[in-house]
Amino acid sequence: LYPGGGGGRDAGACPEIEGARQVLDTLNPSAWPMGRRAALAADADIWLAPYWTWAWAGWWRFLRAADGPPVVGIVHNPVDHDSGFLSRAAAATVLSRCRGLFTHAHALERLLEVDYPGVPVASHPLPATSVEERPDRDAARRAVGLPLNRRVAVFAGLIRPYKGVDLLLEAMASLPAESDWLLLVAGEPWGEEGARLERRTMAADLQDRVNLDLRWLEEEALG
Repeated sequence: LYPGGGGGRDAGACPEIEGARQVLDTLNPSAWPMGRRAALAADADIWLAPYWTWAWAGWWRFLRAADGPPVVGIVHNPVDHDSGFLSRAAAATVLSRCRGLFTHAHALERLLEVDYPGVPVASHPLPATSVEERPDRDAARRAVGLPLNRRVAVFAGLIRPYKGVDLLLEAMASLPAESDWLLLVAGEPWGEEGARLERRTMAADLQDRVNLDLRWLEEEALG
């Protein structure tokens, strides 16, 4: 759904699942009938519907129009971050029609219970991700151009307004002049976020305190 500015699919972040078939393009309605035929041909007892963005709403409503099995929503985000009325309405048209809802956080479970009374809701924490052996600290710093003799804070990931990178910059600006902290902001910005960050870091109170690496970072680079 969002491959990033680098283009294509980040195989490290989205590994293929053995046995899965790619039969659906959620943003191309002409592909939806083929996806629905494949879903019905599986003769499943239940359909699991991942949901985290309005972009899924049209497809899931199209699929539900078929005489298929019950649907359980796997809810990553009940609505899009920074969402407006239309995004919230799109989510409601999908999630309110599910036989049950499952999510990864107790806080989201409580929110779903309030928003969708009468729909069974459950949650379970995400398992810990596997962690490979960490690289040598100094070697890792040299690889990304960071000094060896300073304390470093890192933000890595997509840069969107709700994530609060602007607050990180203000926190850095408020440190005493003798502070040795350095902030690395690494990731691809949405919209005008990149230009705003670049303008802010040019100010005198952030000189030599922030490094920006504003680009799509593949999973291998983050490792």
